[in-house]
Amino acid sequence: LGLGKMMMNLNLSKTPPDQSTGIGPLSELDAGLAGENAEQVREDALGRLAELELSLRSTLNKGVSSAEYPNYAALLEACEASRGVLKMAVRRAP
Repeated sequence: LGLGKMMMNLNLSKTPPDQSTGIGPLSELDAGLAGENAEQVREDALGRLAELELSLRSTLNKGVSSAEYPNYAALLEACEASRGVLKMAVRRAP
């Protein structure tokens, strides 16, 4: 797979903004994590991250050019950071 195909797309959410703040979710993932099925959305996202990481590591193990390496390394770091955020405990407003 090419590097571009491995990157996740940012889809702006169609969910309307919160009435009290005027701020809405940035993506469908953000909306899903705030919804009723948040745990399932979280598990699905963690699964997709694991697949992406596995693909990135597989490609790195096969070898990439020195010009491509920083991009793959940055994507792996982003996966690790994303996993950390997805595993954070979330407090909901009353």
